[in-house]
Amino acid sequence: MSATLAPLIGTRFLPQWLTAGIKTGWHGMISGFALVVGLLHGLFATVGHDALTVAQVVIPGLAPDRTLAMGTLGLWGMLLVYVTWTLKGRIGIKAARALHLLAYPTFVAATLHRP
Repeated sequence: MSATLAPLIGTRFLPQWLTAGIKTGWHGMISGFALVVGLLHGLFATVGHDALTVAQVVIPGLAPDRTLAMGTLGLWGMLLVYVTWTLKGRIGIKAARALHLLAYPTFVAATLHRP
């Protein structure tokens, strides 16, 4: 949802009464929520009958099903985008915006992985 909301922030498709601060605030909260849910999803994959090891969850390609690597890459991508945006003062806004574009392939990878 955050990847859908982000392109709308600068357009007129969202209601006029939503200020830029409200829009970006919601974008940040949804992004943080998606990151937490992704981390929990990976954590829950390590328990149960068909449990994966922590290494299989954290390192792309180690899981027996190769499509799970897309989920791992999606999670790492979300983490990279989130952390680099919080460090935009240190790395510069141009670099942060460029890295923020990784949210789109990250969204695709996380969506297409087979849980």
